[in-house]
Amino acid sequence: GNFLIKRVVEVLRSEFPGIETFSTLSPLPGFRRWLAERVVLAEESEQFADAGGAPLIDDIEREVLMAPLKCNSPLDVPAALLDALNGPWHREEGLSQALRPILMRLAARYLALEKRRGRPLDGVARFHVRNGAEMFRLNYLADTSRRGMRNGAGIMVNYRDRL
Repeated sequence: GNFLIKRVVEVLRSEFPGIETFSTLSPLPGFRRWLAERVVLAEESEQFADAGGAPLIDDIEREVLMAPLKCNSPLDVPAALLDALNGPWHREEGLSQALRPILMRLAARYLALEKRRGRPLDGVARFHVRNGAEMFRLNYLADTSRRGMRNGAGIMVNYRDRL
C-alpha cells in the first residue's frame, strides 16, 4: 500500500515537477458496520447516543427522516435507516437528499472521532493517517457500486499528502 502510493507519487513528480500536494480517493469499508452496531446498541439501551451522551441522530434529524423513511414515530427512525441502507436508497432523490447531511456528519464522526488504541477505527483511514496523510474531504455517493454502498454507504474520503 505505502510503497504503491510512493511509487505513484514518484511517477507524477517526474511528469509534473511542480506538484507538492497529492490526494487519494479511498473507501470507508467499516462505516456501515459501525453504524449498524451503534443502532443495535442504541435499541438495546433505548438511547441512540455516543458514549458522551451526544445523540448520533438528533431530534431534528429524526423529524426530517420520518417522512422519507416512512416512519410513524421518531423512535422508528434508526431501524428504518438501517433497513433503507440495505436497498437502493441512493436512487430515491428525496431519501438521498434527506440522508446526505446526516450520513456525511456520521461518516465524519466515524473517521475523526472513533478510535481504537488512539488510531482511527477504520482500517483504510488508519493506513493513510499512519503514513502522514490528513483527511481532507468526504464525497457523497462517490462509490455507488454494490460494494461501496454495502460497506460505506457510497461515501468516499480524500486523504491529502504534502510531500
